[in-house]
Amino acid sequence: MDLNILKHLNTKQKESVINYSGPTVILA
Repeated sequence: MDLNILKHLNTKQKESVINYSGPTVILA
């Protein structure tokens, strides 16, 4: 997952991505 993409998402979208991707996002 590209963290640059996360920077452009709002908080709710970030939560949804983290819930979907799990540890992959956290470790990216």
